[in-house]
Amino acid sequence: MTQNQIQHKIRDNWNKVLDSIFLIMRVYISVTVFAAFLLPSCVAGFTERRCAMHDPNEEEKEKALRVMELHKNDDETRTQKFTVPTYWHTINKGKDGKLLDATIAKSIDILNKAFTDFTFDVKDITTTDNGSYWGIKPGSSGERSMKNKLRQGGCDALNIYSTDLVSGLLGWATFPDWCAGSQKDDGVVILYSSVPGGTAAPYNLGDTLTHEVGHWLGLYHTFEGGCNGDGDQVDDTPAVKTSNSGCPKKIDSCPNDDGKDLVENFMDYTDDSCMDSFTKGQETRMTAFWKEYRSDGSPPPPNPPTPNPPTPNPPTTSKNPTQMMNVQITRLSSKLF
Repeated sequence: MTQNQIQHKIRDNWNKVLDSIFLIMRVYISVTVFAAFLLPSCVAGFTERRCAMHDPNEEEKEKALRVMELHKNDDETRTQKFTVPTYWHTINKGKDGKLLDATIAKSIDILNKAFTDFTFDVKDITTTDNGSYWGIKPGSSGERSMKNKLRQGGCDALNIYSTDLVSGLLGWATFPDWCAGSQKDDGVVILYSSVPGGTAAPYNLGDTLTHEVGHWLGLYHTFEGGCNGDGDQVDDTPAVKTSNSGCPKKIDSCPNDDGKDLVENFMDYTDDSCMDSFTKGQETRMTAFWKEYRSDGSPPPPNPPTPNPPTPNPPTTSKNPTQMMNVQITRLSSKLF
């Protein structure tokens, strides 16, 4: 083989190697792009909390203020809790999305510990394998079909739908005043992997559900309206300029408003591990909205009465004074006679 033939063969082999490399790169890029469209939650990861709640308009805000005015004199010293009939709907697609009963029980336990005035009582758990209810977004045909098929109870009933969501969303909910006009749409939708022990870190300790149920009971985000206006319409939550992420310390995004950002509040966008509380004002608001829009009109069951302490037995005396005097006279007489 001549030197020219050897060089020609080397070039051919090298070109084949380059072609193979370019083919592998094209396949990798295609698969990555395809997966990014199909599985945004998994590929993109969760760098921020994304709640797809409707942003209330001015008319809705005015209506909410009237509700608070109507209930401002309600008895805040009561100790009763409102019981919320709760229905959990697990949506899966084959093996994806299935949840253990223990995971659901833990989710409800987290809810009951977060809300002071409400007890969430699970009435039914359903499991549905349906790809049409998988990978949904607010207002989609999949969401409407899912709720029309599965929703149970009245406006007082919390229906929770656990499924896969698009665009990196973690969940959304309906406000209380929507229910009367569209009961079938009422409820809370969460990403299935946001439950305790799920894969949606750092939002996998169960507080996405807490956040969305807060909306379901009438709360706005703490950063609603930024530093201006009425904000979230709750007096004891300082104004917040924009949503917080992670778990920042000593943030005061609206310095002209009293108080630092409540980054630990369930209605901000911080990590699950950072969230731990509602304020008293938020609890009062949720109670007012429950009474106005979700209660069936029945008062909460009264606390059982405190049993009366047993009546003590009267002290016993061996003899009355007359008896004692007669005894003394008898003893004296015996000595004299």
